[in-house]
Amino acid sequence: MMSAANLRLFFFSWLVFSAFAGFSQNYFQQTVNYQIDVTLDDENHFLHGHILMEYTNNAPHALEEIFIHAMPNAYQKKTALYKQIVEMDKGKAHLFNDPDNLGFMDSLYFEIDGNHHEHSIYEGHPDVLKIKLSEKLPPGSTIRINTPFRVKIPSAMISRLGRIGQDYMITQWFPKPAVYDHEGWHPYPYLTIGEFFSEFGRFEVNITLPHNYYLGSTGVLQNEEEWGRITRRIHETASGSLSNLKGPINSSKFNKTLTYIQDSIHDFAFFASKTFLIESDTIQIDGKEVISLAMYQPGNSKNWSNIGVKHISRAVKFYSDEVGSYPYKYVTAIDGTIAAGGGMEYPMVTIIGNMTGPTLDRVIAHEVGHNWFYGMLATDERRFPYLDEGMNSHIEKKYMEKYYPNEGMFGDIKAFGFQHFKKKDEHYLTYKLSGSWNTDQPMNLPADEYSELNYGSVVYAKSAVAWDHLRGYLGEEVFMEAMHHYFKTWRFRHPGPEDVRRSFEEISGKDLSWFFEDIVTTTKKVDYRIVSVKEENGQLIVKVQNKGGIEAPVHLAFMNFESVDGFKPKYDPKKVVMSHWEEGFSGSKTFTYPSEGANIVVQNPDNQSIDIFPHNDAATLKGASFRRTTFGMIPHLDNREELRHMATPWLGGNAGDGFMMGLMFHNTSVFGRKFQYYASPTYGVGSNQMVGLAGLTYRWFTHSSSWLENIEFNAEVSRFHTNSEATAGESSMELDYYHRFNPSMVFHFKRKNRKKNFNHKAGIQMRWIQIFNEVQLIDPMQTNLFAHEVFYQFERKNYNHFQTGHFGVELVGQDHELLPTFSNNKINFTYEYGRRYFKDNFIKMRIFSGFMTPAANTALNPFGYTLSAWSGVEDYRRDEFFFNRAGNTSQYLQQEGGFLVHTNIRAYSSMNTVRLKFDLPYLPLSIFGEGAFFDAPGTASGDNASWKTHYSTGIIFDIIPDIFSIGLPLIHDDELSAMVDDLQPKFINRIRFSLKLRELSPSKLLRNIF
Repeated sequence: MMSAANLRLFFFSWLVFSAFAGFSQNYFQQTVNYQIDVTLDDENHFLHGHILMEYTNNAPHALEEIFIHAMPNAYQKKTALYKQIVEMDKGKAHLFNDPDNLGFMDSLYFEIDGNHHEHSIYEGHPDVLKIKLSEKLPPGSTIRINTPFRVKIPSAMISRLGRIGQDYMITQWFPKPAVYDHEGWHPYPYLTIGEFFSEFGRFEVNITLPHNYYLGSTGVLQNEEEWGRITRRIHETASGSLSNLKGPINSSKFNKTLTYIQDSIHDFAFFASKTFLIESDTIQIDGKEVISLAMYQPGNSKNWSNIGVKHISRAVKFYSDEVGSYPYKYVTAIDGTIAAGGGMEYPMVTIIGNMTGPTLDRVIAHEVGHNWFYGMLATDERRFPYLDEGMNSHIEKKYMEKYYPNEGMFGDIKAFGFQHFKKKDEHYLTYKLSGSWNTDQPMNLPADEYSELNYGSVVYAKSAVAWDHLRGYLGEEVFMEAMHHYFKTWRFRHPGPEDVRRSFEEISGKDLSWFFEDIVTTTKKVDYRIVSVKEENGQLIVKVQNKGGIEAPVHLAFMNFESVDGFKPKYDPKKVVMSHWEEGFSGSKTFTYPSEGANIVVQNPDNQSIDIFPHNDAATLKGASFRRTTFGMIPHLDNREELRHMATPWLGGNAGDGFMMGLMFHNTSVFGRKFQYYASPTYGVGSNQMVGLAGLTYRWFTHSSSWLENIEFNAEVSRFHTNSEATAGESSMELDYYHRFNPSMVFHFKRKNRKKNFNHKAGIQMRWIQIFNEVQLIDPMQTNLFAHEVFYQFERKNYNHFQTGHFGVELVGQDHELLPTFSNNKINFTYEYGRRYFKDNFIKMRIFSGFMTPAANTALNPFGYTLSAWSGVEDYRRDEFFFNRAGNTSQYLQQEGGFLVHTNIRAYSSMNTVRLKFDLPYLPLSIFGEGAFFDAPGTASGDNASWKTHYSTGIIFDIIPDIFSIGLPLIHDDELSAMVDDLQPKFINRIRFSLKLRELSPSKLLRNIF
């Protein structure tokens, strides 16, 4: 008789089996067998080929059309690849301006079973072709598609297919049918971030090229003579006789044809060089011989010699044990240039970028591992990259744990807190970069929906740690059984997310909704807090609180230290006396365990959990804090055992305080923190007084919100002197200074498209500014200014992108304590737009429109709109650092009217201006023109205002875009010209500069990154 527990397990298993059986009846995959003949023209960098494809329709219905990938056509302007590269902009966009760098595929003439079929471009993507079948292809039927083709090989600097000199990386190079499955066709255009989906079949490839090339390739080489030549090269490499081999080497006048054959693969790539050194190794996998080959350039011998091939063999053995047996005869790793990243995988062969030491081992293991996660388990990488890169990164993480258990994250470097982390923690910290700022994305998105940062921190890193969390919860034995079951069931097929889940739930007998429905599909965070631990009657009572949004299993480890008095303990796996995984829960929960002499409990002890908030992960019996408080000049990575505070010397200066020197105390981190502060007590040599600024920020991260990223509560105080000038008729000195208090609340909204680098925020802030005027012969005078603002900004001002933009709205209320007549309100609109037209050159536009409530329109009004960009005097809000606020007009801040030329023109009802700025190619120089339309004030006797226009042009040197520039207005309308001659008779006084030091603050820089 079954127990109740066994009965529940029986019914659960029956449901799983029924679902799997039903799905299996609907599953099908197409078969494509290839025969390819190709010749390399290494003088003109072309491939000339012919391909025969036998396409079998295994679908339960007929096909009316076939889609064909022609990926070399992506290497042109206006393709999906070009648009992605421009958007990412790693300095590659200019490569598309040189025709010699570009690639294409032409000479296509498709015949199907002997009949010519026209092809067309699909949805504007020249690298995706559509062939309308003259007759439907019935289920179970096979057609023969053949065509000649020619490929212009592009520069390898663009993406994966390419050449450097006469070294060739021949990947995604032949016409290939798109995948057709139960969801229909998948005609994906080629992308450099976003990989591939192809049908399995048999490849027979004949490659003709000059005789003195060596090839690393997919498939099994059929030419015994060539294998003998490779064997001789292996011996020459081992003897060191080729250590001085250098290119370029002239190509042989004689050609050879090499044949490679392989079953059960879905792609084919080869790499050709005349200077490869070669090493080999042989291993046994389930009684079968596997030959490892390492092919590297002589210049990289110190990194690869007697090392690379061993890494290859070790990786094959490790993945075979972890996932399932490697079925092919060869596995090859190529040392070469890889513009698409650190490494790139193809069946049986991979290319590796310039790596050394443990990093080389890691990348080789990862890319070799793709023979499983991509090669045999051929998931749709474009749609579900976490099933490919994520699962593979998890096994790679276990590889590093096994072979580098004590290796520091950056070797022996202990600065920046690196000593707290090992090689195995790199994925955990990488995910934390975006996760802690709440700028991450769900794991299950298509590849082309990720920002470049999140493609690494989520698809690779978060996924790796997430699978690690599942592994820890299920235990090694169950997890590996589930992984092997998944592999055996789905190798040489196209599994999807539901198939992975089915495999793991079937083997474990557990409902894994917390993983597949929360961790995978949302950006909710795991965050467990150890509230307390106490001992009663030989039992440890631990209270744990779930502060996150996922009821994920929680891992508790208990350590035994002889004492926790007088020092701060740290996590040490050697001192763990017991460890428990508990089921997830909401709210708080209390657990009871036998004490076993433990006096410290740690949650997520080995960073195996996806919990990235370490500050609340531990507690001790005596209530002592687990975290040390440390001080220093250099920031450290956040970790469980250390709370870091920094004190950094800094120097500065202004006209009022003269030379300034001080210390900046802060707790800035590259990771998102709830609480951050800074304080900079500073001594002004000129004023002989203490000045400086300080601020606090508290961020409430809304991890479960679909529209809000975080809410910031800020408070800043500052004190500086503004001038030091002789009072008229007196020999004494006048000293003005101010106190500024600026509280604010800012709402940061989530981006619907994280590929777009922008800030989207709204908020309220208040500035209370006390201005003091001290004169030795009269009583000091104090003035209070108030500015209250509600604002909204949509900003995209990263100059690494094709377009920049800013839209802002401010509703400003202003009050002057001594001049209450002039208290008024403003509503301001600012729109900025830039578009790159050549390399890093932009055409930019700024439009400003402001309206204010009626106020006395006299020169005494301190709040009227200024036609000119603000100097220190006009910056009544004290928002920017000015070297001289007392009348000097050299430094400016582009606010309100924004004219570069300095005038004393104001408006008291409306101000409207526009600026066009044109960057000149090859020079850090721009020309600009600006115009204004505004209400000019009447006279003091009450004349009505009149509408006026002005214009000005000049040049600007952008030393550091958006930070430091120097401008010179040159040509103006007659009225402005007369005013300039009067206000700045000396030419040198007309030169103005902008220096926005606040843009260099760590918080703003980090915000632009995340």
